[in-house]
Amino acid sequence: MNIFNQYGIKEVADVTFYSITRVGDEEFYTPVLFFDTLKVSTVKKTVKTVNATGGKGNGKVISWNFGKEITLSLEDALFSDASLDMFLNGRI
Repeated sequence: MNIFNQYGIKEVADVTFYSITRVGDEEFYTPVLFFDTLKVSTVKKTVKTVNATGGKGNGKVISWNFGKEITLSLEDALFSDASLDMFLNGRI
């Protein structure tokens, strides 16, 4: 089954990264980087499954999934100086 059909992910847009500054008990959010051309490149899903059996030599009675993890990779069609600076931890 295609994971895009299962979860309905086709395109991601309008992502904003913020710088959070704390002054006392207040937090101030300043936009640092804005992406509006993001596209989903890959989605990987991993699941751990455990089976309970009816004893030695018997078949499976029940099974359950846990530890689900979905990794979403995104691509940006445009590359700017601000995005390069963020990827390189402010070295530009």
